[in-house]
Amino acid sequence: YFKERLEECFKNLQQARVAISTKKTEDTAENWVRRIKEFALENEADEVGFTEIQPEWIYDGFEIKQKWIIMLGVTESYDKVKTAPDHESNKEVLDQYNRGHRAAMKLADWLRKQGWFADCHKGFLGSPIAMVPAAIAAGFGELGKHGSIISRKHGPRIRLGYVITDIPLIADKPEELFVDDFCMSCKLCTRECPTDAIHSEKQWVRGVKKWYVSFDKCLPYFNDTFGCNICIKACPFSLPDVSAPLFEKLKRRRKSSAK
Repeated sequence: YFKERLEECFKNLQQARVAISTKKTEDTAENWVRRIKEFALENEADEVGFTEIQPEWIYDGFEIKQKWIIMLGVTESYDKVKTAPDHESNKEVLDQYNRGHRAAMKLADWLRKQGWFADCHKGFLGSPIAMVPAAIAAGFGELGKHGSIISRKHGPRIRLGYVITDIPLIADKPEELFVDDFCMSCKLCTRECPTDAIHSEKQWVRGVKKWYVSFDKCLPYFNDTFGCNICIKACPFSLPDVSAPLFEKLKRRRKSSAK
């Protein structure tokens, strides 16, 4: 099973994009945002957001000239995540990575057919852009202690994909969800991590104090199991229908403490 999923991933990475149409479709930024969301959500994506690419998101050795990044999110099934670290959960990790690849490829090809440059991400095996800060800027959610985005809709049970383009768009805004208020006192993912990779306190990383996961500890285990998901399983925000009411509770508590 894992061999087949990885082969699908490599096949996706090698698939060429369609030619950019010589006839460019013109429209307003507002209409492009609406049309792109409609297309992406009808073609395997569960979340869509827009933001301008920032230089600090681009890894050394890569150059990106396009202005915009369209972030895509695909959701993992809680029933499968909760089996972590069993194979059923690990299968779900690879399935959703591949769904994210497909959603990005479909959107990029659709934009190219409209006459605009668009290219999709190269998957979890190598990407020129750090996807998590881009997704936060695009309004997906906030960073959790386990190093994954915690979103209002799906908690941390999302995998990311993206499309870069020069089509005119309107940026989304980051949403303040007060995740830190919860993660500061919650110890579940730190305690459950089998490799002790999740720091219990924020660390200074490239000039920013943030939650930090030691990927030197995390990735070998993740690769050996073809996807771990133990920290995602442990996170209370992963529970179905919990994220939204929990965020509202955090918001009310923050407002009350400010009085």
